[in-house]
Amino acid sequence: MELELRRRNDPQGETTITTETIPTEKIGIVLVDTWDYHWCMTCTERYGSFVPRFNKALEGFRKLGIPVFWGPTDVSDHYVGTPMRERALAVPSHELPKLLDLELPELPENSPPCMCGPGVGCPYNHGFQAMAPGLNIPPEDLIVEGRQELYSWCQELGLTHLLYMGFATNACMIGKMVGLNPMRRTGIKTLIARDMTDGWTTYDPATGLNSDIGTDNLIAALETYVPTIHAIDELRKIGLWEDEWVVDPVRMAPWGKPTRPYLFEKGFILTLTAPLTEGVDIYYTLDGTEPGLSSKLYTGPLKIEDTCTVRTVAFRNGKQACLESSGYFARLPEMPSMPDVHISDLKALRETVSGFNLWANVGPEYVFFRKPTRDKSYAEKDRDIVMRQKTYAKGLGVEAPSMMLYELKPEYDRFVGIGGMDETMSDDELAGGKAFFPMVSFKVFIDGNLMAESPWLRFTQEPWRFDIKIPKGSRVINIITTEGEGSRYNFAYWANAGFVLKK
Repeated sequence: MELELRRRNDPQGETTITTETIPTEKIGIVLVDTWDYHWCMTCTERYGSFVPRFNKALEGFRKLGIPVFWGPTDVSDHYVGTPMRERALAVPSHELPKLLDLELPELPENSPPCMCGPGVGCPYNHGFQAMAPGLNIPPEDLIVEGRQELYSWCQELGLTHLLYMGFATNACMIGKMVGLNPMRRTGIKTLIARDMTDGWTTYDPATGLNSDIGTDNLIAALETYVPTIHAIDELRKIGLWEDEWVVDPVRMAPWGKPTRPYLFEKGFILTLTAPLTEGVDIYYTLDGTEPGLSSKLYTGPLKIEDTCTVRTVAFRNGKQACLESSGYFARLPEMPSMPDVHISDLKALRETVSGFNLWANVGPEYVFFRKPTRDKSYAEKDRDIVMRQKTYAKGLGVEAPSMMLYELKPEYDRFVGIGGMDETMSDDELAGGKAFFPMVSFKVFIDGNLMAESPWLRFTQEPWRFDIKIPKGSRVINIITTEGEGSRYNFAYWANAGFVLKK
């Protein structure tokens, strides 16, 4: 392949393009940390948006006989027993050379707690389980773990160059043991596919900084250290890329989904971009209807103030040029007052946890299933209730699906409380497996009528808020949690929940 290599003398300087012919049998491709989940929802969606692009590009490179190495690092053992992982493990070990003393260039400061921008962001949690669904990983590819394995394969196959793709450009892709810098220190020549990576960056609508600009800045800094190529341009030159292919969705910042909604207080700024598809017009809808050429034309960041489903697509000269994408954004209700009567101090008419009827008609002496906890953690009975890094003194701990049925007394005026996911499991050494799956929705029924409900909530998301006027003459209130995808760890709380008395 005659590759066009882009370099810079300094990040703000002009780019220089040189060509270098590299035999395809000397090149390998490494994809780092193409995970299925991230503690930041915007980051998860951005990285996942590369799946169609990766699939098409790798299909072309495989036709050239270029080996593809997947480096999912922390979740490599998810693939034990697969031919891709077992073949990788079986490589004869080659002794590592004395490592070169190579320092990375100074990279732009991009270390936000999350990529959602100002507002209700994402605190750190565990959760990734595997590589992103939809990635095409055929048996001839290799799933490697660590520098020793990857270096041994380079020696075994006679590879002199590694082309890097994956995430995050300024963290795992360059720093993990299968990453660019550790491998460059062994003497392997490294390249970055600048159109196949995304950085860990900041979204700040007040200054106009978004993750597209942040990634460009990171690439500029790294081009003082290693050359980059545009992978699709290289495939296009040799007839392995069709311009009719539509592989990139419109991106959003922030970016939530119905199963992990972006929650906000008063309002936020939504930015739509298509950085990898030039010369397009972006259209969108805010009511969940299908977008098209007759929809609103995007001309700049949008102020979102109410719960909505955004759908967006891009066109070039009237022809669809981007995949449709969607986002779900939910406005949090006002924070309720504290109750006069806490439900954790009351006896329920009936209560169930994890779908099991605890009281039925057989008497408490026959109960052997778990019970709700009162004013303590459901996961660990000797700990306090913790949601989104905040501790609560009062509340009920349950495991979805659950119900708590209470008698409504005439003096009760309103039901108040907040519902959220248990967070004590974050200190557990098995937190990665536990935190990925839990998903709960909170609902309140009065006399069989749904009065209020939350969207689906995930681990570390802001708890939902309830403040419900009790209709005159009401008899019972049912406070329930429902489970989403199914998990053994759908541990949830009704914190500061109870009744405000009539004045």
